[in-house]
Amino acid sequence: EDTNVRAVFVQDQWARGKHRSFVALRMTDHETFGDHLTWNAEYAYDIADDWTLNIGAGHAFRAPDATDRYGFGGSPDLEPELADEAQFGLRYRPGQRHRFDLEAYYNDIRDLIEFNSISFVLENVSEAEIRGVQLAYQYEGDTVTVRANLVRQRADNAMTGDRLARRAEETATLSVAKDIGRHRLGLDIVASGDREDFGGVELPGYVLANLSGQFSLFGNWSLNARIENLLDTDYETAANFRMQPRSSFVELKYKWR
Repeated sequence: EDTNVRAVFVQDQWARGKHRSFVALRMTDHETFGDHLTWNAEYAYDIADDWTLNIGAGHAFRAPDATDRYGFGGSPDLEPELADEAQFGLRYRPGQRHRFDLEAYYNDIRDLIEFNSISFVLENVSEAEIRGVQLAYQYEGDTVTVRANLVRQRADNAMTGDRLARRAEETATLSVAKDIGRHRLGLDIVASGDREDFGGVELPGYVLANLSGQFSLFGNWSLNARIENLLDTDYETAANFRMQPRSSFVELKYKWR
């Protein structure tokens, strides 16, 4: 079944002295779910040479796709998700190579699309709240790039107060990339706290590591290699569904110039 979606959007950004702002508007005409106006507004102020204050707010709309409505566990009666969000952040840049970001955010979502473990069908949650704090660090060196991120968040069903299923409250990521001549090596580490699945099942936290390499060979040829789940961690993000064990991928590329 075809669904027609038409949209028009406009955006503008403005900067003067220590002030910067960004505004975007989008009007979506969805054949099934009607017209929806969404928007995003951001403002930044340089409170000092190294410090920047950021605030933002927005309204979002997400229509259920064909898989949500007609796939396994789908429901044609689903309503679109509507969300209001707000964030407040501080950025610190002690020089050109380092950057620290601290952000607090809050999302209020109506008709959140969630899986019902009793009926095995997707359904809308009347109202959900997601609030959290994020701390990020970035280093850009001549041959080394480092990115780290810590997130602490809480996602609840606002009507019942229950924790939303399959969402970890704590996550941390670390990415390190090193250029060696024309080659590049990368290591990504993801640590996730425990999460609660349907029926009160507690899924333990886990740590994953992925190793990657990009190698220039000769002429226009290059080789990309990747090992996912390097530590062969046994973990689940949904009860009784074991995730992928250690896996290796190799890609040989030729680039036309």
